[in-house]
Amino acid sequence: MNRLGLILCAFAGNAAADTPRIVTDIAPVQSLVAMVTNGVTTPELLLEGSQDVHHAALTPAQANALQDADLVFWIGPDLTPWLSDALTNVASNATVRSLGGREGDLVLESRTHHGDHDHSHEGVDPHGWLDPANAISWLNTITEELSSLDPENAEIYQTNLERAKSRITEVDAEVQVMIGASDLKIMVGHDNLQYFENAYGLSFAGGLSDSEDIAPTSDEIRELREAAARDDVACLLVDQETSMAMVETVTEGTDLKIVTVDPIGRTLTPGLDLYADLLVSVGESVAACME
Repeated sequence: MNRLGLILCAFAGNAAADTPRIVTDIAPVQSLVAMVTNGVTTPELLLEGSQDVHHAALTPAQANALQDADLVFWIGPDLTPWLSDALTNVASNATVRSLGGREGDLVLESRTHHGDHDHSHEGVDPHGWLDPANAISWLNTITEELSSLDPENAEIYQTNLERAKSRITEVDAEVQVMIGASDLKIMVGHDNLQYFENAYGLSFAGGLSDSEDIAPTSDEIRELREAAARDDVACLLVDQETSMAMVETVTEGTDLKIVTVDPIGRTLTPGLDLYADLLVSVGESVAACME
Protein backbone atom coordinates (compact mmCIF):
# COMPACT_ATOMS: atom_id res chain seq x y z
CA MET A 1 0.00 0.00 0.00
CA ASN A 2 1.35 3.47 -0.90
CA ARG A 3 1.84 6.32 1.55
CA LEU A 4 -1.44 8.02 0.63
CA GLY A 5 -3.33 4.78 1.19
CA LEU A 6 -1.80 4.38 4.64
CA ILE A 7 -2.76 7.93 5.58
CA LEU A 8 -6.36 7.43 4.40
CA CYS A 9 -6.66 4.17 6.34
CA ALA A 10 -5.33 5.82 9.48
CA PHE A 11 -7.79 8.69 9.06
CA ALA A 12 -10.72 6.29 8.59
CA GLY A 13 -9.66 4.38 11.69
CA ASN A 14 -9.51 7.56 13.76
CA ALA A 15 -12.93 8.66 12.49
CA ALA A 16 -14.44 5.30 13.43
CA ALA A 17 -12.83 5.45 16.85
CA ASP A 18 -14.30 8.92 17.45
CA THR A 19 -17.85 7.73 16.71
CA PRO A 20 -19.62 7.02 20.01
CA ARG A 21 -20.48 3.41 20.75
CA ILE A 22 -24.11 3.34 21.81
CA VAL A 23 -26.01 0.43 23.36
CA THR A 24 -29.80 0.30 23.85
CA ASP A 25 -31.92 -2.17 25.77
CA ILE A 26 -35.04 -2.87 23.67
CA ALA A 27 -35.96 -2.45 20.01
CA PRO A 28 -38.23 0.63 20.42
CA VAL A 29 -35.43 2.49 22.24
CA GLN A 30 -32.87 1.36 19.66
CA SER A 31 -35.16 2.71 16.94
CA LEU A 32 -35.56 6.11 18.58
CA VAL A 33 -31.80 6.41 19.03
CA ALA A 34 -31.20 5.26 15.45
CA MET A 35 -33.51 8.01 14.20
CA VAL A 36 -31.24 10.57 15.84
CA THR A 37 -27.91 8.94 14.89
CA ASN A 38 -28.87 8.25 11.27
CA GLY A 39 -25.87 9.01 9.07
CA VAL A 40 -23.42 8.94 11.99
CA THR A 41 -23.61 5.54 13.68
CA THR A 42 -25.98 2.66 14.43
CA PRO A 43 -26.79 1.91 18.07
CA GLU A 44 -26.47 -1.68 19.23
CA LEU A 45 -29.56 -3.56 20.38
CA LEU A 46 -29.03 -5.54 23.56
CA LEU A 47 -32.28 -7.54 23.77
CA GLU A 48 -33.21 -9.37 20.60
CA GLY A 49 -35.50 -12.22 19.60
CA SER A 50 -37.42 -14.05 22.29
CA GLN A 51 -35.25 -13.15 25.28
CA ASP A 52 -37.46 -12.42 28.31
CA VAL A 53 -37.43 -8.67 28.90
CA HIS A 54 -38.37 -8.81 32.58
CA HIS A 55 -36.44 -11.87 33.73
CA ALA A 56 -33.43 -12.39 31.44
CA ALA A 57 -29.81 -13.15 32.28
CA LEU A 58 -26.90 -11.25 30.78
CA THR A 59 -25.12 -13.14 27.99
CA PRO A 60 -21.36 -12.88 27.30
CA ALA A 61 -22.05 -10.99 24.07
CA GLN A 62 -24.24 -8.49 25.91
CA ALA A 63 -21.60 -8.06 28.60
CA ASN A 64 -18.99 -7.31 25.92
CA ALA A 65 -21.27 -4.73 24.31
CA LEU A 66 -21.84 -2.96 27.62
CA GLN A 67 -18.16 -3.05 28.47
CA ASP A 68 -17.27 -1.28 25.21
CA ALA A 69 -20.13 1.24 25.32
CA ASP A 70 -19.69 5.00 25.58
CA LEU A 71 -23.41 5.66 26.06
CA VAL A 72 -26.28 3.39 27.14
CA PHE A 73 -29.97 4.20 26.81
CA TRP A 74 -32.44 1.97 28.63
CA ILE A 75 -36.00 2.17 29.95
CA GLY A 76 -34.88 1.53 33.51
CA PRO A 77 -35.07 -1.02 36.33
CA ASP A 78 -38.87 -1.17 36.25
CA LEU A 79 -38.67 -3.00 32.92
CA THR A 80 -35.35 -4.84 33.16
CA PRO A 81 -34.31 -5.08 36.84
CA TRP A 82 -31.72 -7.74 35.96
CA LEU A 83 -29.76 -5.14 33.96
CA SER A 84 -29.15 -2.80 36.89
CA ASP A 85 -26.09 -4.55 38.30
CA ALA A 86 -24.59 -5.08 34.84
CA LEU A 87 -24.86 -1.38 34.03
CA THR A 88 -23.12 -0.51 37.29
CA ASN A 89 -20.41 -3.16 37.14
CA VAL A 90 -19.89 -3.93 33.44
CA ALA A 91 -20.74 -0.62 31.75
CA SER A 92 -18.71 1.34 34.30
CA ASN A 93 -17.05 3.47 31.60
CA ALA A 94 -20.31 4.43 29.89
CA THR A 95 -22.77 7.24 30.45
CA VAL A 96 -26.06 5.50 31.31
CA ARG A 97 -29.39 7.26 30.76
CA SER A 98 -32.75 5.90 31.86
CA LEU A 99 -35.67 7.05 29.71
CA GLY A 100 -38.62 5.62 31.64
CA GLY A 101 -40.40 7.19 34.58
CA ARG A 102 -38.93 10.67 34.19
CA GLU A 103 -40.42 13.84 35.62
CA GLY A 104 -42.32 15.71 32.93
CA ASP A 105 -43.22 12.58 30.97
CA LEU A 106 -46.39 10.56 31.37
CA VAL A 107 -45.73 7.98 34.11
CA LEU A 108 -48.54 5.55 34.91
CA GLU A 109 -48.84 3.26 37.91
CA SER A 110 -49.30 -0.45 37.36
CA ARG A 111 -53.04 -1.00 37.50
CA THR A 112 -53.06 -4.78 38.07
CA HIS A 113 -51.10 -6.44 40.87
CA HIS A 114 -51.60 -10.17 40.57
CA GLY A 115 -50.66 -12.62 43.26
CA ASP A 116 -48.98 -12.08 46.61
CA HIS A 117 -45.59 -10.64 45.68
CA ASP A 118 -43.37 -7.69 46.48
CA HIS A 119 -43.66 -4.85 43.97
CA SER A 120 -40.13 -3.63 44.44
CA HIS A 121 -40.44 -0.92 41.79
CA GLU A 122 -43.26 1.02 43.49
CA GLY A 123 -45.87 -0.14 41.01
CA VAL A 124 -44.65 1.90 38.00
CA ASP A 125 -45.79 0.62 34.61
CA PRO A 126 -42.55 0.60 32.56
CA HIS A 127 -44.06 0.38 29.06
CA GLY A 128 -43.95 4.14 28.44
CA TRP A 129 -42.68 3.93 24.85
CA LEU A 130 -46.24 3.13 23.74
CA ASP A 131 -47.20 6.77 24.29
CA PRO A 132 -45.96 8.78 21.27
CA ALA A 133 -45.68 11.92 23.42
CA ASN A 134 -43.21 10.10 25.66
CA ALA A 135 -41.26 8.95 22.63
CA ILE A 136 -40.93 12.53 21.36
CA SER A 137 -39.75 13.67 24.79
CA TRP A 138 -37.18 10.87 24.82
CA LEU A 139 -35.93 11.95 21.39
CA ASN A 140 -35.09 15.33 22.89
CA THR A 141 -33.12 13.70 25.71
CA ILE A 142 -31.33 11.35 23.32
CA THR A 143 -30.31 14.27 21.12
CA GLU A 144 -29.02 16.29 24.07
CA GLU A 145 -26.91 13.39 25.34
CA LEU A 146 -25.47 12.64 21.89
CA SER A 147 -24.71 16.27 21.16
CA SER A 148 -22.88 16.58 24.47
CA LEU A 149 -20.88 13.41 23.87
CA ASP A 150 -20.23 14.05 20.17
CA PRO A 151 -20.45 17.82 19.49
CA GLU A 152 -18.90 17.45 16.02
CA ASN A 153 -22.10 15.76 14.84
CA ALA A 154 -24.53 17.85 16.89
CA GLU A 155 -25.97 19.53 13.80
CA ILE A 156 -26.77 16.15 12.22
CA TYR A 157 -28.40 14.97 15.43
CA GLN A 158 -30.55 18.09 15.61
CA THR A 159 -31.66 17.77 11.98
CA ASN A 160 -32.50 14.10 12.54
CA LEU A 161 -34.42 15.02 15.71
CA GLU A 162 -36.78 17.33 13.85
CA ARG A 163 -37.32 14.73 11.14
CA ALA A 164 -38.04 12.02 13.73
CA LYS A 165 -40.53 14.20 15.61
CA SER A 166 -42.41 14.93 12.40
CA ARG A 167 -42.51 11.24 11.50
CA ILE A 168 -43.89 10.18 14.89
CA THR A 169 -46.48 12.98 14.88
CA GLU A 170 -47.60 11.91 11.41
CA VAL A 171 -47.91 8.24 12.37
CA ASP A 172 -49.69 9.13 15.61
CA ALA A 173 -52.39 10.91 13.59
CA GLU A 174 -52.70 7.90 11.27
CA VAL A 175 -53.19 5.53 14.19
CA GLN A 176 -55.81 7.83 15.74
CA VAL A 177 -57.85 7.56 12.53
CA MET A 178 -57.19 3.82 12.23
CA ILE A 179 -58.58 3.06 15.70
CA GLY A 180 -61.40 5.59 15.81
CA ALA A 181 -63.72 5.74 18.80
CA SER A 182 -65.48 2.85 20.52
CA ASP A 183 -67.32 2.11 23.76
CA LEU A 184 -65.94 -1.44 23.77
CA LYS A 185 -63.21 -2.55 26.17
CA ILE A 186 -60.15 -4.69 25.64
CA MET A 187 -58.53 -7.44 27.67
CA VAL A 188 -54.81 -8.08 27.45
CA GLY A 189 -52.64 -11.13 28.00
CA HIS A 190 -49.77 -9.17 29.52
CA ASP A 191 -50.71 -5.79 30.95
CA ASN A 192 -48.35 -3.74 28.79
CA LEU A 193 -50.68 -1.59 26.68
CA GLN A 194 -51.79 0.96 29.27
CA TYR A 195 -49.85 3.86 27.71
CA PHE A 196 -51.22 3.03 24.25
CA GLU A 197 -54.76 2.80 25.65
CA ASN A 198 -54.34 6.17 27.35
CA ALA A 199 -52.99 7.79 24.17
CA TYR A 200 -55.79 6.50 21.95
CA GLY A 201 -58.80 6.56 24.27
CA LEU A 202 -59.21 2.83 24.84
CA SER A 203 -60.96 1.21 27.81
CA PHE A 204 -59.49 -1.67 29.82
CA ALA A 205 -61.31 -4.79 31.02
CA GLY A 206 -58.47 -6.76 32.64
CA GLY A 207 -55.07 -8.37 32.20
CA LEU A 208 -54.12 -12.05 32.45
CA SER A 209 -50.72 -11.11 33.86
CA ASP A 210 -49.70 -7.77 35.31
CA SER A 211 -47.09 -5.31 34.07
CA GLU A 212 -44.41 -7.25 35.94
CA ASP A 213 -45.61 -10.46 34.23
CA ILE A 214 -47.05 -12.05 37.39
CA ALA A 215 -49.91 -14.56 36.88
CA PRO A 216 -53.31 -14.09 38.57
CA THR A 217 -54.60 -15.98 41.62
CA SER A 218 -57.60 -18.31 41.44
CA ASP A 219 -59.94 -15.53 42.64
CA GLU A 220 -58.51 -13.18 40.00
CA ILE A 221 -58.98 -15.83 37.32
CA ARG A 222 -62.67 -16.07 38.27
CA GLU A 223 -63.01 -12.29 37.87
CA LEU A 224 -61.24 -12.43 34.51
CA ARG A 225 -63.57 -15.19 33.29
CA GLU A 226 -66.55 -13.03 34.21
CA ALA A 227 -65.05 -10.09 32.29
CA ALA A 228 -64.32 -12.28 29.23
CA ALA A 229 -68.01 -13.19 29.02
CA ARG A 230 -69.26 -9.61 29.01
CA ASP A 231 -70.74 -8.14 25.82
CA ASP A 232 -68.82 -4.88 26.14
CA VAL A 233 -65.42 -6.61 25.90
CA ALA A 234 -64.21 -6.60 22.28
CA CYS A 235 -61.32 -9.04 22.42
CA LEU A 236 -58.28 -10.39 24.22
CA LEU A 237 -54.96 -9.04 22.90
CA VAL A 238 -52.16 -11.56 23.42
CA ASP A 239 -48.42 -11.22 22.87
CA GLN A 240 -45.43 -13.53 22.96
CA GLU A 241 -45.26 -13.38 26.76
CA THR A 242 -48.88 -14.48 27.21
CA SER A 243 -49.53 -17.95 28.62
CA MET A 244 -51.86 -19.65 26.13
CA ALA A 245 -52.88 -22.09 28.87
CA MET A 246 -54.11 -19.10 30.87
CA VAL A 247 -55.89 -17.78 27.76
CA GLU A 248 -57.78 -21.07 27.45
CA THR A 249 -58.65 -21.02 31.15
CA VAL A 250 -60.04 -17.48 31.02
CA THR A 251 -61.88 -17.67 27.68
CA GLU A 252 -63.27 -21.22 27.90
CA GLY A 253 -67.00 -21.21 27.16
CA THR A 254 -66.95 -17.69 25.71
CA ASP A 255 -66.88 -16.30 22.18
CA LEU A 256 -64.22 -13.74 23.02
CA LYS A 257 -62.07 -12.91 20.01
CA ILE A 258 -58.31 -13.37 20.44
CA VAL A 259 -55.99 -11.01 18.54
CA THR A 260 -52.18 -11.04 18.49
CA VAL A 261 -50.31 -7.84 19.36
CA ASP A 262 -46.59 -7.03 19.41
CA PRO A 263 -45.99 -4.06 21.76
CA ILE A 264 -42.20 -4.40 21.85
CA GLY A 265 -41.55 -5.00 18.14
CA ARG A 266 -40.29 -8.60 18.31
CA THR A 267 -41.74 -9.37 14.88
CA LEU A 268 -40.52 -6.14 13.28
CA THR A 269 -37.20 -5.35 11.62
CA PRO A 270 -34.93 -3.45 14.05
CA GLY A 271 -33.77 -0.01 12.96
CA LEU A 272 -34.85 3.58 12.64
CA ASP A 273 -38.24 2.66 11.08
CA LEU A 274 -39.23 0.23 13.82
CA TYR A 275 -40.83 2.72 16.20
CA ALA A 276 -43.23 4.08 13.58
CA ASP A 277 -43.91 0.54 12.37
CA LEU A 278 -44.61 -0.48 15.96
CA LEU A 279 -47.28 2.18 16.48
CA VAL A 280 -48.96 1.13 13.25
CA SER A 281 -48.70 -2.57 14.12
CA VAL A 282 -50.29 -2.14 17.56
CA GLY A 283 -52.92 0.15 16.00
CA GLU A 284 -53.79 -2.50 13.44
CA SER A 285 -54.18 -5.12 16.17
CA VAL A 286 -56.48 -2.86 18.18
CA ALA A 287 -58.49 -1.98 15.06
CA ALA A 288 -58.91 -5.71 14.32
CA CYS A 289 -59.99 -6.19 17.91
CA MET A 290 -62.71 -3.55 17.58
CA GLU A 291 -64.10 -4.83 14.27
